[in-house]
Amino acid sequence: MALTDPYYAVIEAGGTKFNCAVVTPGRDIVAEIRIPTTTPEE
Repeated sequence: MALTDPYYAVIEAGGTKFNCAVVTPGRDIVAEIRIPTTTPEE
Protein backbone atom coordinates (compact mmCIF):
# COMPACT_ATOMS: atom_id res chain seq x y z
CA MET A 1 0.00 0.00 0.00
CA ALA A 2 1.45 3.33 -1.08
CA LEU A 3 1.04 6.64 0.71
CA THR A 4 -0.90 7.88 -2.32
CA ASP A 5 -3.61 5.24 -1.82
CA PRO A 6 -6.85 6.55 -0.26
CA TYR A 7 -7.61 5.98 3.41
CA TYR A 8 -10.83 6.66 5.28
CA ALA A 9 -11.34 7.75 8.88
CA VAL A 10 -14.31 6.11 10.58
CA ILE A 11 -15.80 7.23 13.90
CA GLU A 12 -18.70 5.56 15.67
CA ALA A 13 -19.95 7.34 18.79
CA GLY A 14 -22.00 5.29 21.20
CA GLY A 15 -23.22 5.65 24.74
CA THR A 16 -20.27 3.88 26.35
CA LYS A 17 -17.39 4.33 23.89
CA PHE A 18 -16.04 5.86 20.69
CA ASN A 19 -14.70 3.45 18.06
CA CYS A 20 -12.22 5.09 15.68
CA ALA A 21 -10.49 3.45 12.73
CA VAL A 22 -8.49 4.12 9.58
CA VAL A 23 -9.51 1.81 6.72
CA THR A 24 -8.70 1.22 3.07
CA PRO A 25 -11.33 1.24 0.29
CA GLY A 26 -11.29 -2.58 0.53
CA ARG A 27 -12.34 -2.27 4.21
CA ASP A 28 -9.00 -3.45 5.59
CA ILE A 29 -8.42 -1.93 9.03
CA VAL A 30 -5.08 -0.10 9.14
CA ALA A 31 -5.45 1.22 12.71
CA GLU A 32 -8.16 1.28 15.34
CA ILE A 33 -8.76 2.50 18.88
CA ARG A 34 -11.64 2.30 21.35
CA ILE A 35 -12.07 5.19 23.76
CA PRO A 36 -14.49 4.79 26.69
CA THR A 37 -16.80 7.71 27.37
CA THR A 38 -16.75 9.26 30.81
CA THR A 39 -19.03 11.36 32.93
CA PRO A 40 -19.42 15.09 32.22
CA GLU A 41 -17.46 15.86 35.40
CA GLU A 42 -14.33 14.35 33.83
